[in-house]
Amino acid sequence: MSTNNKAFDTYIRSVAASHALGTNGLFVGRKSLPKLCSAFLPDLIKLSGSQHTKQEFLERLGELLKSGFAAELDKRTSGDTLLPLILWDTHHEAFSAAKKAVKAKKGKSPAENEGSEAGETTTTADPTAAQESIPSPSSTPPPLSPPATAIPFVLQHAVLPPLQCLLEDACYSYIAKKFPHILLQKSWTLPQAAELNAYTREILAAQPCPFPDPTPLKNLNEIRHAAVHRIPLSEDKLYELLEVGGRAASLLGEWPALIKIQTLKTKVQKWNKEMTSAEAERTKVRRKVELLKDRKRKIEAEITTLETIVEKSEKVDRKTMRRSKAEVEDHFAWSDEEKSGNEDGKPGRLVSRPRIFIVHPHSAS
Repeated sequence: MSTNNKAFDTYIRSVAASHALGTNGLFVGRKSLPKLCSAFLPDLIKLSGSQHTKQEFLERLGELLKSGFAAELDKRTSGDTLLPLILWDTHHEAFSAAKKAVKAKKGKSPAENEGSEAGETTTTADPTAAQESIPSPSSTPPPLSPPATAIPFVLQHAVLPPLQCLLEDACYSYIAKKFPHILLQKSWTLPQAAELNAYTREILAAQPCPFPDPTPLKNLNEIRHAAVHRIPLSEDKLYELLEVGGRAASLLGEWPALIKIQTLKTKVQKWNKEMTSAEAERTKVRRKVELLKDRKRKIEAEITTLETIVEKSEKVDRKTMRRSKAEVEDHFAWSDEEKSGNEDGKPGRLVSRPRIFIVHPHSAS
């Protein structure tokens, strides 16, 4: 597939994703989606390096839907992950309007909801806006769904340097097509000859300015800064930088870079899903470990209590044995009276004690 065809497919997927959400929060369906897209599109779609008619758009959309794109949209709608497919500002506006329609319907009474058809969606974007050769992205990225959790540096370093290289390639390619004299003046013979901020500085300094809103290019310096200085990023921030990179590539009309950035974003989302699942499993194991530790503490406390009871019982037994021994000894001992004599002065008499005689077997003879 040629680069122009890939860019056209990316555009189709973006438009379709922005209109896939029905007011009931579900996928509008394969039959309704082309109608909604047709109402949004102009008769002639102009992209960088190519242009297409609305009929071509609808025919290609039908092919994509039959080849599995419909199932993907259905899954993404249910999982609220349509946003990564939407790359144009006008498409973001349509998607935002659809989400507002979903929220508005949820706030209605059941009787009012029954009056609206399942799969209906609302779009308020201006159809003529898509005629622009390169749409101007807004300065504020759309809200991202992933939570703001810290990410391991190994993942950050696996994403930012490749993203920086992709954007350097895109800027170099754009300058080579629009301002080749800059490459000659600077002796930049390959994309790696200059850093990302140098490329954006030269593009922004070109007169006249090639873009009505160059904000996405200005924001690329943040990607370079985070990659070079190893600044720790949250998960939300990483998604935001990927979004900024995608918008800059779209602004430059560099579709190969845009597609690669989209692929990189998909890999990050897959990693996030796997890590979330792994963290949930670790949390489950940690809770089980804590329960076992608590049970162990209770068992150890019970063992200590029982050992204390046994020790006290043994002490009582020893005391009882000593008392019994003393009583037995007193019973067979001389009485005080017998030891000191009788009151009349007569000598006392011995108290007979039990005697044990050992008779030798030969003494009897």
